[in-house]
Amino acid sequence: MRKGEVDSSRQELRNRSASIQASPQAARKKRFTGLDMTILMNPEGEAFWNEGIPMGRSQRTRAGTAILLDKTVAPFIVDHGTLDAGRAQFITLQPPGEGALTIINVYAPNLSTDRAQLWQKVSQVNLIADHFILGGDLNIRSPRKPVTPQARDS
Repeated sequence: MRKGEVDSSRQELRNRSASIQASPQAARKKRFTGLDMTILMNPEGEAFWNEGIPMGRSQRTRAGTAILLDKTVAPFIVDHGTLDAGRAQFITLQPPGEGALTIINVYAPNLSTDRAQLWQKVSQVNLIADHFILGGDLNIRSPRKPVTPQARDS
């Protein structure tokens, strides 16, 4: 995402935050979107929301990720974007004179085949950073039977 797009995204969030905070009673009565919730949880900082995936004809969505940053970290944002709609997003920070840090937030699917496709997409992204952090809901499942050392060696 380019600098102008980052600024536009930030301004949109500030406008929504102001409208929610101006009328807290009205805000309590409405059904919150994920973006609304990130604004309410982090009104002073920056919030980046990766919209959920629509479920059929209903207004509901599934999945979705968010990255919330304290206002003191916001000046160091150099890039952010979506890696997979509703499933993975990133933000890259670089303080002056320091290496870049990319944070990747993932909400992995429950099905192993879908998870494999997501990991394939994430692994192919060329993120320019000296360091990265991967977090989120990885939906990793443990095996049904305990793995013994003997089973592992065979």
